[in-house]
Amino acid sequence: MYVLEQCSPLVASTLNSVTPGDSFRENETVDLVLGEISNEELLQLWETLGHGERPYQISIPYLARSVVIDSSWIPTEGPPVQSRTLDMQCVVEG
Repeated sequence: MYVLEQCSPLVASTLNSVTPGDSFRENETVDLVLGEISNEELLQLWETLGHGERPYQISIPYLARSVVIDSSWIPTEGPPVQSRTLDMQCVVEG
């Protein structure tokens, strides 16, 4: 926990040192912050991941924030929507 606290945010040079190529751009960072999870949720998580094979271990949850994900999809712009009609009573068969 001490090391994670001292190293946050993780900058691109640090992140690229453990992945092949330049996966992260210079302006991209990953900020690690302590998360909150109830004891019951944590126990369920360990049971799900280990299927009872591994004993429950004390764990500290972290959240990764400000992660930008690249996409090959390029959004196209169209005219603004003037009106929208929703027919909630229409039955769709498929």
